[in-house]
Amino acid sequence: MSSFDFSSTIEGKLYTGRYSVVRENITVSCEFGEKTIQLGSTYSKTMARTVLGEIVRGELRRRGLSLGRPLAKEALSPDPQP
Repeated sequence: MSSFDFSSTIEGKLYTGRYSVVRENITVSCEFGEKTIQLGSTYSKTMARTVLGEIVRGELRRRGLSLGRPLAKEALSPDPQP
């Protein structure tokens, strides 16, 4: 199995990741975690950048950051239970 290093600018900052393709699945990993999804007909490097963006933005939300600014508390709290 081969893996490929790549980088992408997300929210104004350069992030690096690594991806590998096995059969129809692509696995993307970076300093914030790893995610595997079905590749489909999308070019693998394009999908790797998309998945890296999902991982990074998820981590930024988890830390309460977005576009370099704190998110409103309401955006971080779960939906209120009825």
